[in-house]
Amino acid sequence: MFVCKQLSAMSADTFCRLAQVRTAVFVVEQACAYQEIDAIDQRAYHLWAADEQETIISYARIFLQDEVVHFGRVLVAPAYRGQGEGHRLLQAILHQIQTLYPMREIRIEAQAHLAGYYGQYGFESISAPYEEDGILHIRMKKESFAN
Repeated sequence: MFVCKQLSAMSADTFCRLAQVRTAVFVVEQACAYQEIDAIDQRAYHLWAADEQETIISYARIFLQDEVVHFGRVLVAPAYRGQGEGHRLLQAILHQIQTLYPMREIRIEAQAHLAGYYGQYGFESISAPYEEDGILHIRMKKESFAN
């Protein structure tokens, strides 16, 4: 089951668990030194699933910027990869966006090797690949009403 909350509505313990898995994936696993926790966290909706022991299975954050919806920090914890969790997460992200920000365009900055994955959900590339924190990324968009 997915939970979607803003930072002000969650406990410090919950945000610490989310920050730990984000740091483990994006900083340690991907060997990227960057400011993982940022000002967007204070205004974003945080969407996650956890198991019975409260271990984070998957996570993403959703936010509005310049009248466009964005989501990012998309992850599936290593122990849960290859089990369809990424698809469940993306479906939950799109459902939450439709609930929170109906009829708005969605833009993401995806790792370039995932362009085909996001393409399955109607996202189209709108930039050439570019490097960010040592990883190739691509900008993509989707009309939210085209779920």
